[in-house]
Amino acid sequence: MKNISIGIVDENKLFTIRLKLFLVQEEFKTVKTYHSVSELLEEENSFDLIIMDENIFESSLLKTFPNTIFLLISNDIKDSENFRIFYIEKSFSNSQLKQEIETISLIKNYEKEVNKKNEDLKKALEYINEQENIAANKQLNMIFDNVSFKKMGNYCFDNYYSPKDKLSGDSYIAWHKNEHIYIAIIDAMGKGIGASLTATLTSGIGNYILDKETNLQNILKNFINYIKKLLLDDEALCMIILKMDLKNNEFQIANFGMPPVYIKKDSTIKKIRPNNRPLFKNSKEEIMIDKYKKDFDMMLLISDGFIESQNKEGIPYFANLKQVLPQSNFLRELLRDFKKHVTQDDDTTVYAITKHLNNYKKIYENIFTFSSKKDLDKFIFEIDTHLTLDNVIKQKFYLVFQEIFLNIFEHAYRQDYDKHEIIKNNQKFPDINGKIKVKIYENEEYFNIIINDNGRGFDVSKILKLENKNNFKRYHRRGLLVLLNIVSGLFFEDNGRCVNIYIRKENGN
Repeated sequence: MKNISIGIVDENKLFTIRLKLFLVQEEFKTVKTYHSVSELLEEENSFDLIIMDENIFESSLLKTFPNTIFLLISNDIKDSENFRIFYIEKSFSNSQLKQEIETISLIKNYEKEVNKKNEDLKKALEYINEQENIAANKQLNMIFDNVSFKKMGNYCFDNYYSPKDKLSGDSYIAWHKNEHIYIAIIDAMGKGIGASLTATLTSGIGNYILDKETNLQNILKNFINYIKKLLLDDEALCMIILKMDLKNNEFQIANFGMPPVYIKKDSTIKKIRPNNRPLFKNSKEEIMIDKYKKDFDMMLLISDGFIESQNKEGIPYFANLKQVLPQSNFLRELLRDFKKHVTQDDDTTVYAITKHLNNYKKIYENIFTFSSKKDLDKFIFEIDTHLTLDNVIKQKFYLVFQEIFLNIFEHAYRQDYDKHEIIKNNQKFPDINGKIKVKIYENEEYFNIIINDNGRGFDVSKILKLENKNNFKRYHRRGLLVLLNIVSGLFFEDNGRCVNIYIRKENGN
């Protein structure tokens, strides 16, 4: 009780002296007296309790002292609807005053205890949040992917990895090694730290095994032996692994309880269903690997978060996918529909392989020299005069060329520049004589823009890291992420020195 601070406000000096003497005798450590409200406000002190006459109390004091309880001296005892206002009769005895202060002291001490616990909880949550961010970044760093956003031969590879929360029970691997592509999607049972730890450790050891081994049977044998040691007695892990031969167009699949692989050819959809059960600590089944040599326009590997996320009516996205997939050729088209119709309620990973069709015809080709944004504007004007484009497509073309231009400028020729200056002030760099070669193709559904430069290139995988972290605080490379939301496909070749962009012709796509 003795550790609360008290302020006394009264014009009667004798009363304030009497009251203060009593409180000091009761060993209250902090007691201050004031002769008017204005004097109280001038000092700007804070108190746990202010004792004052009812006639000089103003309701505005509740806002000025938001953490203070007021004990008002009144002609009679009143009931208060405000828990911060108490009343005591003017003829109070010392014992009555002491009782009132004891009650108020209990309330204030309880408030302080609650506030301290809340502050401790806030600090604990901030610490947990900080550690989750670190863990999420480490989880991303454990993902090896030298395939996504790349075009290899006739195949384009795209990926969507989206934890529901910061930590994900999903993980994946995407390796390009010796004319082969290895893609694995891992889905650990449950959510939170346990599932993310299982998924992360599994992908980490998978990277190590893939670095040492090329035979899929041997890869899986070593992989599963490790996974079984990692799993708890009641824990399960689902996984799909694809090995693709780029030269012979052959692929092998081992699916351990994951959703089926979707194969699209023209507008026909076929499914390759799981050929193995989910993995448990005591799993002893023989590993099944199926081999295929099928022509396809698009192949889709997914975790269950993609097809099980629901719309407002509780209908899973699986229902939409059956309608949308036959009309889509690129992952970005599916993602726009997915984000439009459902709320993601589970960790989601999607890997798409799209085959570049040979039915495109060339409609434009030119070599473009530049050293400032004015050169880009001239080029855009030339495109506009040579091609007949509607306004929506024209705007997409402009955004594509501007961002690719700036990307080439940054990575191919120099890094010490201000992007704002180039865009807004047409900053010119006479020391640069950059060249890009532009080709534009079309078929009935898409424009295919191919841009080559002769610069030093860049690490394409950094775009993937940026997209997964959703880090829009950085200015550089942010534009490429914007492009991913307006084009159908964006794929690099030759260490970033060649980019393929696919833009759907229909308005609004």
